[in-house]
Amino acid sequence: MILSSPDRKGELIETYKHYMDFNYPLFDEDADNWLLARTAQLYVIFDKREGTVEQKKMIKGQLSKIIQSFV
Repeated sequence: MILSSPDRKGELIETYKHYMDFNYPLFDEDADNWLLARTAQLYVIFDKREGTVEQKKMIKGQLSKIIQSFV
C-alpha cells in the first residue's frame, strides 16, 4: 500500500501500528528499510521488462521519487 501511496506513508504506518497487538519498537525503521529495498528492486525489475520507453519512464519516475525521499 505504501508503494501505491507513498505520500500517505505516515498515515498507513500509524494505522497499521494502531492494530498491531504486539510490541514492535523498530517498526517505523524496518518499514522504511523495506520500502527503500523494495522500491530499488522494482526499479531494476521494471527497467528489464518489456514496454515502451514512456511506460518505463513513468513507472521509474514514480519509483525514483520514493527513493529520493530517503536522501
